[in-house]
Amino acid sequence: MGDLSPLVSNTFNLHSEREEFATSEDVVNSLIGKLEFYSTNEKDEISLIWSALIFKSFAEAAKIENARQPLAESGVLKFIPLFLDNLNDCGVKHSIKNEIQEQVLRMVANLCYNHEQSRDLILETEGAIRSLVDCLDSSDISVLSKACGSLLNLSMDNEPVQSSILTH
Repeated sequence: MGDLSPLVSNTFNLHSEREEFATSEDVVNSLIGKLEFYSTNEKDEISLIWSALIFKSFAEAAKIENARQPLAESGVLKFIPLFLDNLNDCGVKHSIKNEIQEQVLRMVANLCYNHEQSRDLILETEGAIRSLVDCLDSSDISVLSKACGSLLNLSMDNEPVQSSILTH
């Protein structure tokens, strides 16, 4: 699949770096393509580690208000259920599963922070809310706390999302 290192940053030191990353269609589309590949092939430790790094990059970029809309519209939201739902069946270490969950939950929390359009897009994403709610069953305290934060930001002042959360 090639080296993702130049595309995936563990941290962004500057506000401008986050915004540049999120608004670069080529970079975002390349990473979406990697997630597409990883989601449709057998999940092994390496592909899940790379996926976690990609979700972490999206989570970091989504801290910037101007980055939320392009990221939410990029197609990344469809991967919420694709990665969260199938982790128990892939036979990888518990720590890698937790890392994927944590980074997906961080991404959702940051995308939804003061951003109604992201909330609405997640509501429209088939299986996303159910997958997020299912993270509340985690025995890992870090996953559980990120699930609570993610659902809080997702449901803030949005009755349709609140209703959907309560019915799942």
